[in-house]
Amino acid sequence: MMIELRIFIIVVNTVVAMNTTLAPLTFFRHNNQFTDQYLNKIFNENNELSINYRHSEILESRIIDGFPADIRYFPFVACLVTKSYATNFRGGASIISPYWAVTAAHCLQEIGRYRLQANMAFVRSNSSYWRHYYMEHLIIKAVIHMNYTRHINNALDYDIGLVKVATPFQGNYERQIAFANANFRPEVDREAIVLGWGTTDPLGTDVNEKLRYTLIRVNNQKNCKALFKHRKNTQITNRMLCAGAPGRDSCINDSGGPLLQNQILFGIVSFGVKGCANPVYPGIYSRVQYFNDWIRHHIAHEYEERKSDNSKQKGRN
Repeated sequence: MMIELRIFIIVVNTVVAMNTTLAPLTFFRHNNQFTDQYLNKIFNENNELSINYRHSEILESRIIDGFPADIRYFPFVACLVTKSYATNFRGGASIISPYWAVTAAHCLQEIGRYRLQANMAFVRSNSSYWRHYYMEHLIIKAVIHMNYTRHINNALDYDIGLVKVATPFQGNYERQIAFANANFRPEVDREAIVLGWGTTDPLGTDVNEKLRYTLIRVNNQKNCKALFKHRKNTQITNRMLCAGAPGRDSCINDSGGPLLQNQILFGIVSFGVKGCANPVYPGIYSRVQYFNDWIRHHIAHEYEERKSDNSKQKGRN
């Protein structure tokens, strides 16, 4: 059995961030959400989606079978990189507070403690291109869920992590995304958006230069569990959800990226089996609503520390 992590370490030549200014944003609502007008345009242009795995075929063109995405409309999307002699792409992430982004635990595991301690890990954001025009933020803290498991009884259970950055996300195209609360229920068999820089080649492991998105549908959880019931070490837990569509899927190097519905972050790209856009097995995502309290606990703790530091600073003055 092969479990496919949706990340692959790619080494590229280090590229210095360019200071080029992107075109001004004309209709982005500055309430941390992208426009309904743009989303309606996406759904209206791609409303032919239907799930019928029994009759679908894997398409040669595989985000898989996606479209270029403009960071102006998805300003919460970010990526993780490490730098030494070269720059390595490590996965996607989503901005959820001025100093925090959420990603997959296995992306942070790939980065490793050494690179974090050596100040070699960064979040890049504010750009559709992961190697150009970005704003770069040093990662000063990484948190992997304490119950995270990798290939132990369940494939990538509790696959969620957080990163804190040294400088706040304040760029023109750096905005927070609302994440699912504990009562959130995704709309089954309705479109959801998944974004990432992952490979568009079903046999490839490359990183796409520009951010892409595709539309998939959320599976019924009972059906999701039944699909994987007889696969060893791939049992679906309540921390996971399934989503896919014929010929459309997240893939290698999309790990850690967002799955959205109704302008809410409710899933994080985690793993898949038997390749990408498989007609039988949909992609697996970490279910954000399950981790809402865990996320808020860590962010709130940091807010209290910062508040205390500010009070001490004022006292000295």
